Amino acid sequence: MGVVFKKEFIVKVLVIIFLFVLSLGCWSEQAMAAPTDPQSKHCTIYLAAALFALREKSFNVDLASRLEHRYGYKVVMIQRDGFQFRHLDDSLKQNFPGNDVLKAEQVLIYYLDMGYFIPRSDVIVAILDEEMDPGVLIEMTYANLLEKHIIGIRTDARSPYGAEPATGLHFFALFQLDRYGFFGDKANTTAETSAGIDAIAKFIHDQIAVWDQQGQCGLKIGSAMLQSPTMKKLLDGADILYSGIPIKEINSPQQLQTIIKRYSDHQKELSDIYPEIQIK
Repeated sequence: MGVVFKKEFIVKVLVIIFLFVLSLGCWSEQAMAAPTDPQSKHCTIYLAAALFALREKSFNVDLASRLEHRYGYKVVMIQRDGFQFRHLDDSLKQNFPGNDVLKAEQVLIYYLDMGYFIPRSDVIVAILDEEMDPGVLIEMTYANLLEKHIIGIRTDARSPYGAEPATGLHFFALFQLDRYGFFGDKANTTAETSAGIDAIAKFIHDQIAVWDQQGQCGLKIGSAMLQSPTMKKLLDGADILYSGIPIKEINSPQQLQTIIKRYSDHQKELSDIYPEIQIK
């Protein structure tokens, strides 16, 4: 009887120790995931990056994950937070003939990025590796006109414009930036790649922390741009399409149908951003 009691007692003690150690592990994981700088929550980052190849998407996810979980920023990453193309395409095909689907997709995406996400972001982080994405160049130039802070990141050692290796990009793009980080091509292994993305995330955080301390991370649009008819058209169009829509739910069937109906009701007005096109 005494032996049985001792065994039960030992088992209970071991279970208690195991649960205690497990709770410590969970606590440490939460602590590691917690933002290291509470002030960073004041800034929303728009990640302007190519998102068509797997290597591009993978880099974007790794960088956004560090900025969100290590430093506590809200990151707008279009491949995750924007339209899921397949869902959007399928929904539009149910409402419009084939020739009108592509135009509707372009208009909806343009207003979401340029009229909603960028004006509501504090800092734009532009990934400027070759071949530079035209959308990224337009987004960061537009953000510059809105007087947003812009950080350029380059990991590509190529210099197609004959620029200094330390810059590596066309000076027109360079002049849109408030801060530029060139990280070369030193990552040849998994560990070096991870360390390189760590360094990029820290570089971004260190600069934003300075702006945050200076009180420069509040949402704003330059006063001159607010008077611009082009800016007003973008903001009004985004408001027509997305006002009251939970943006995290834009890919749900219900919200997609709401957005598509709004587009259909205001199609002529919203499509006015298209130029007259002549093919000769």
